[in-house]
Amino acid sequence: MNYKQSKQWLEKYINWEVKTPEAAELNLVSIKNVLHKLNNPQNSYPNIHIAGSKGKGSTAAICAYCLKCAGLKVGLLTSPHLIDVRERVRILTPTDELGWIPEQDFSEIITDLLPVLEEYKPSYFEILTVLAIEHFRRQQVDIAVIEVGLGGKTDATNVVNPLVSIITSISLEHTHILGNTLTEITQKKAGIIKPKVPVVTARQEDEVLEEIYKTAKEKNSTVILPSLDTEHFVEQSDVALLGDHQYENASLAVTALQEVQSIFPTLTDSAIKQGLETVKWPGRFQVLQEANKAQPGILVDGAHNNASMQCLLQTLEDEYPNINYHFLFGVNKGKSIKEMYVLIKPKATSVTFTQSNHPKAMSTKDVAAVCDVNQAEEYSPEQALNHLKQTISPGELIVVTGSLYVVGEVL
Repeated sequence: MNYKQSKQWLEKYINWEVKTPEAAELNLVSIKNVLHKLNNPQNSYPNIHIAGSKGKGSTAAICAYCLKCAGLKVGLLTSPHLIDVRERVRILTPTDELGWIPEQDFSEIITDLLPVLEEYKPSYFEILTVLAIEHFRRQQVDIAVIEVGLGGKTDATNVVNPLVSIITSISLEHTHILGNTLTEITQKKAGIIKPKVPVVTARQEDEVLEEIYKTAKEKNSTVILPSLDTEHFVEQSDVALLGDHQYENASLAVTALQEVQSIFPTLTDSAIKQGLETVKWPGRFQVLQEANKAQPGILVDGAHNNASMQCLLQTLEDEYPNINYHFLFGVNKGKSIKEMYVLIKPKATSVTFTQSNHPKAMSTKDVAAVCDVNQAEEYSPEQALNHLKQTISPGELIVVTGSLYVVGEVL
């Protein structure tokens, strides 16, 4: 199969990002069977495994860039993608920080694995996880950084045996799958903790930390929180990702990297500092156009729950004080739409609703109804952005948010 045919074949399989799963439907049976047939390629290189409610993608990117700056060949598996599915599977090197899986490698691996994939019929996300694991094996990465897709315990990525695990900040999300309380959600996230493998986590709500410590004790694992020295090191670095919350993510990443420094002698503090100062993570507080006297600014951020929206709003106040914000807001079904809108409204000069092309995107009309707003204009993200660019004043700021899929369509 060529690349186009491979993508078409992949689309036949269940995509939980499109069809919301029931909790009982999520398990590791299919992917473990597939990987067993492939002689468990996930065990052929070391890795770092990252779960959490918010910040896990940023933390993964920070880890990967620091390792890349140490001269290592680094596999990076993240989700979802913004523009192209190949974004999810990357290999960063000192000479290539983009590292998307080439189209030829994508199609070759899918074609090679076709018999076993069709035998066990894994889901869309499981296939991409297998694709990444096999790509990293074939390219002989020095280490891989693996981001959990959903939850942790039954997530397809939970087949790896990491050097260190990371659990970023946990908040209420995907409650229909993960549970209605922080304790229930943490139980799922803490499912990535492996026997005798240290787990790095943030300073969290008491019930979250209690559950993480409980699971770690059961697994004979050590829980590590960032030290004051590590936090000071991060604060003294010019972290490329904007927002105070990124200092927390960076502290988690650095703490985890300190755990593996003895294995990778080139992973010096200098390399880590360089990684912090050069990391890129598109779609997260990303400035597309600066506001000035001649034009409005454009900023995109994939905040899609209450906690991440609060971080976005605080970062806006810190980075762009005394400026008018015009929000372009689109969301997927199942998100806390009204709560996010309530957070946005007091800060906004205007809010324009939109709808991405994603199958789970809520219509503009329905978003307006949930937010008690009499607006029924059906704008695509691109149309809405063009409209705002033409109607708001120079020096003001357009903020595109609510969904990574909305962000992806304007990038």
